[in-house]
Amino acid sequence: MIEFEEYQEGFKVRDDKHADDIIEEMKEIEQEYDRLIELAEAKIKDLQDKVANLKLDKDTKTSWHKGVLNEYIKTVKTKDTATQSTYKLVAGTLKVKHPKPTPVKDDTVLLQWLKSNKMNNYITSIEKANWGDLKKDLIATDKGFVTADGEVVEGVTLKENEDVFIVE
Repeated sequence: MIEFEEYQEGFKVRDDKHADDIIEEMKEIEQEYDRLIELAEAKIKDLQDKVANLKLDKDTKTSWHKGVLNEYIKTVKTKDTATQSTYKLVAGTLKVKHPKPTPVKDDTVLLQWLKSNKMNNYITSIEKANWGDLKKDLIATDKGFVTADGEVVEGVTLKENEDVFIVE
């Protein structure tokens, strides 16, 4: 095995056997790191499972307490605002939050209502090129795309990508 210190500027592969040895070494390194990554991921999953179980236990064990305190706050005089009711105790404060109603929209019905009331300024339209279908009807050139008639398609260019080296 070639030690890391031996990798220096100017290091070159001498021949096929040397290249083959380097590939084997690389595969050994990859296998060892893959094993360690798999082990670490398994430990992470175990810890995530433990955290999930602890959260579930916490919720299960405190849900009864919250339930009886929720019933209790209904029996006492609370300090009320538009958004919440509170009741202070020494160990903590009981709160009931009063959220604003959430709009539930039926976009089809709403859109029809806007159209019938001539409120088009509240209607949006999203225009987007259908590239998937368009490119089927185009011809690729070294500079871009042209139609079957030879017309250059504007708004589309080709970006050169770097070669990717793979060792298998």
